[in-house]
Amino acid sequence: MTRSNNRHIGSRFGLFAAIGLVAFTAALYFGGLDIYLSGYAYFGYAIPIGLAAVAALVQRKANGGWLAFQPALKTAFTVLVLALAAQTLFSWVLFNLIDPHFRDAVARETALRTERFLRAREMPAADLQKYMEDLRNSHPYTFGSMILGLCISCIVQFIVALLIAAVVKKKKDE
Repeated sequence: MTRSNNRHIGSRFGLFAAIGLVAFTAALYFGGLDIYLSGYAYFGYAIPIGLAAVAALVQRKANGGWLAFQPALKTAFTVLVLALAAQTLFSWVLFNLIDPHFRDAVARETALRTERFLRAREMPAADLQKYMEDLRNSHPYTFGSMILGLCISCIVQFIVALLIAAVVKKKKDE
């Protein structure tokens, strides 16, 4: 593999991860509200995490079996960020342009589930009422809110990329 192709491994695998994660999110959407908000949604993160690990291994193989920590981190994190950015953009388009009624249903159901959870944890009634009022008045699916969520997700995924890089790295013996 040429040096030029070697630099684009993270981008290429990031594109694959983005397509996979968007397709998975679309499948959840077509499954309906209960599927979309179910625990199955977390399985989608296996797509970018798995492809980030594979990309780092491909990068190592392209480097003759050696890969330092920093390039491994860069490759893995590139895959994760591209996938999460694509999913965020897709979700924003889905919720705000394609199906705002679904967005509203997701917001209502999320509020109901949150209230049930907090009641089960015996949150004081006044605090619960204030929290639920704030939640109902929030707008979590605006572009700015979703970009903020993407940034927070990237911080979490950076930790995942650190773990992948730590496992995949292989230094040449000096």
